[in-house]
Amino acid sequence: MIGGDQRYARPGRELDVERVDQAKVGPSRPGAGHQLDDGCRVSGMATSHPHMTHTTRFRCCRDRRGQWGLMDGVRVSSRVVIPAGELRERFSRSSGPGGQGVNTTDSRVELSFDVAGSPSLPEELRERVLRRLSGRLVDGVLTVVASEHRAQLANREAARERLAAVLRTAMAPPPPKRRPTKPSRGAKERRLAAKKHRSEVKRARRRLED
Repeated sequence: MIGGDQRYARPGRELDVERVDQAKVGPSRPGAGHQLDDGCRVSGMATSHPHMTHTTRFRCCRDRRGQWGLMDGVRVSSRVVIPAGELRERFSRSSGPGGQGVNTTDSRVELSFDVAGSPSLPEELRERVLRRLSGRLVDGVLTVVASEHRAQLANREAARERLAAVLRTAMAPPPPKRRPTKPSRGAKERRLAAKKHRSEVKRARRRLED
């Protein structure tokens, strides 16, 4: 239990923690990961004091069911995973009509991925992506934007899904080449029969005019 909040951490969700129960979380040390009582692992502690009285931001990486979170990067396919270290995020204020907090917080997310310099892409797939996305890349870098949600975290998740979808489409293998075929015997016979019928119709019209 997190003191005062009564909420448990969930994968890909940020919580503002005012106080941490030492018996539940365990000893604190800089840079350490911690296990909450529902199996979620959180990171970001930077104090050795047994109880934190200042607000600290936590992010959960993965829960006991192994769900994919923000800290795991972007899964494009079963064989291509982009590590979080190769992604660059830039935050800014969202435009458009606001409500509370929309135009006062950096909720807009620009997610960039260096396609040309990434070691995570096989060479064949890299060349295919560079060729198909040449109009969208700037110096080999692909950038997607998400600003449709009020919360920054929701926009971060949307940007990752959007990046994965763009790369998945660009990496798709080309369709197989059409094998040249010849008209079948029946098709030839039907074509000749139609020509003959049309010729007879024209000949009949000519007789009426005469």
